[in-house]
Amino acid sequence: MILRHLEFLTALARERHFARAAVFCKVTQSTLSAGIKQMEESLGVLPVERGHRFLGLTPEGERVLEWAQPVITDYEGLQQSLTETRRSLIGHLKIGAIPVTLPIVSPLSKSRGSR
Repeated sequence: MILRHLEFLTALARERHFARAAVFCKVTQSTLSAGIKQMEESLGVLPVERGHRFLGLTPEGERVLEWAQPVITDYEGLQQSLTETRRSLIGHLKIGAIPVTLPIVSPLSKSRGSR
């Protein structure tokens, strides 16, 4: 859940507006605000200065944002890696071939290397 809240904060910092950040995150404005509020309670700091509208990030919010961006990037990388793993065929393949087919078999049997 904290990852989603970090995504809310990064969208808010980028959009500088609660409604636009909510649209970007595909949630309602109240969901985004509630997520930011839950993050405040979880971390024990106020990352966002707000009145009737977004006023900016607090110094603590800037620090959270610095940490949030690589965490989100790493998580997206993890998701992509897992997707690739699910799509890839990994294992051993045994091929029986006659000598005349060896020029074709060779490119098929090259190792892709370690990931």
